[in-house]
Amino acid sequence: MNYFLICLLISLLLSQTAWGEDSESEKAFSRWAVMPVIARGEETDWQFGALLIHFLPMISVDNKQSRILGATFYTTRDQYFLSVAPQIYTRDGKYAFSGGASLRYWPANYYGIGNDSSDESMKYEAKQNELQIHVERSLKHDFQVGVGFRFLREDIEFNNTSFDVSQLSGADGGLVSGLSFSLKRDTRDDIDAPYRGYYMAYLAHLYDTNFASDYSYQSHEIDLRRYFKTGNKSTFGIAAYLRSTRGDTPFRELSSPDGVLILRGIENGRYRDSHMLSFQSEYRFPIAKRFGLAIFAESAQVSDQMNQFSIDNAKYSVGSGIRWQMIPGRRFNLRADFSYVDKGVGFVVNVGEAF
Repeated sequence: MNYFLICLLISLLLSQTAWGEDSESEKAFSRWAVMPVIARGEETDWQFGALLIHFLPMISVDNKQSRILGATFYTTRDQYFLSVAPQIYTRDGKYAFSGGASLRYWPANYYGIGNDSSDESMKYEAKQNELQIHVERSLKHDFQVGVGFRFLREDIEFNNTSFDVSQLSGADGGLVSGLSFSLKRDTRDDIDAPYRGYYMAYLAHLYDTNFASDYSYQSHEIDLRRYFKTGNKSTFGIAAYLRSTRGDTPFRELSSPDGVLILRGIENGRYRDSHMLSFQSEYRFPIAKRFGLAIFAESAQVSDQMNQFSIDNAKYSVGSGIRWQMIPGRRFNLRADFSYVDKGVGFVVNVGEAF
């Protein structure tokens, strides 16, 4: 994310309700939370919007609470972003439904491909419609298996010709559609901000012209996380993540640190290539009733070949951030992270932990 927040970030609880008797009130808990956002940046000028979270009454036997996440932004340059992303867990805990739908018109910078891409960029505009659906089935021993579908339509226009994009896959946008498959094992004590446990996941997306896609390619992800409880409400977490793409991959679908979850503070798309490897560590601890602090260090790099990953090619992000518990009694945090990343200063505001 290249712009910085300059005005204010206000979090409000617009309404809060609970149903049931005292012993059941936690299970029946339901609440709305809204965070209005005002920002300004070079690419957007003034930006206005809001993040919304709605927790549905807790009915899942494994203590996972269904929720709906929403976001909407509009800028004085007529750019917009609108998304809704439900996460629904069934009462018996056997099934989980997730996904989302989004509309976006947003400018971006293209720096080229590779881990050593130029600091010079070329601007382009992208209009995007996306729909994702994923269904998971719980198995024995904390395993889950899932299948899903993804549909993405993009219209892309480059504003100048500083780079030769004639051979760049996806330079004009197009349609991407395909199936997804997942296998996970999750022993975390909380899915939003765990104190202990581990998370292991493999996710594959298969896109093909047989699914009406304009491009045929694959993406594979391995996500590993481990958490060690160090105090009453403090934890130390580590994570490793690998993403690999093969085939005729559109450039916006290549592997890249997003700057929000991985390599916090870097511009999304600053580095992109076929493969990406990242490592993260973070210490989280409380400092007041609903406030916490986090200290983190992470690295990431992209590469055209898997055997080209090396310590010398890694980009780093180190920093600290504030956590605010948006709803009392729930480990669902608003985070603001400040970082020194890729020889510059970064700032990220988001809901939920980075990993």
